[in-house]
Amino acid sequence: MESFNLFDEPKPIFPVIEYSECQSITPETLSKIIKGELEYDAQGYTIIDCRYNYEYEGGHIQGAINISDPEDLANYLENNVQNGKSRAIVFHCEYSSIRAPKMFRHIRGLDRFKHLRTYPELDYPHLFVLDGGYRAFFAQYADLCEPKEYVKMSDSRFCEEYNYAKGKVKSRSTRGKRQLIFFNFQQ
Repeated sequence: MESFNLFDEPKPIFPVIEYSECQSITPETLSKIIKGELEYDAQGYTIIDCRYNYEYEGGHIQGAINISDPEDLANYLENNVQNGKSRAIVFHCEYSSIRAPKMFRHIRGLDRFKHLRTYPELDYPHLFVLDGGYRAFFAQYADLCEPKEYVKMSDSRFCEEYNYAKGKVKSRSTRGKRQLIFFNFQQ
């Protein structure tokens, strides 16, 4: 039996960044995809903005869909993305260092598990992470964002929304008592 790595990646349809853990594309590549300036072997693309709702509403890439929960993403792809085999899916978060790669790995892992017996088949072979995330894309291509703004995850105006998005509160047990931990970004 041939051995394989759960996260072996298929041949990319876009130029990718070689050093990246996940197949990553540059903001320039994504801008060319959006503008229709890049030919590629896929039928369309979907941009998944993995940031929290307040970040997304504060400014996002044109056409991006806001999904920050891995299970919601799996359900969305299963129910809304037809022809996943021939569609490019680009994930990003603020920096594309934690949330977007987590979503990429979640979908790739589910896909690999589903096809354990038919490796290397995948339902979603063209997954990518936007290198540098929304921050890098916005810095270079604000004209492709709506509105043309950038709200950071740590914006002190949204402490309550951040806590809600992170599960309302984080808790930990200390000496048999539950202690609530709230995050406040004010200096």
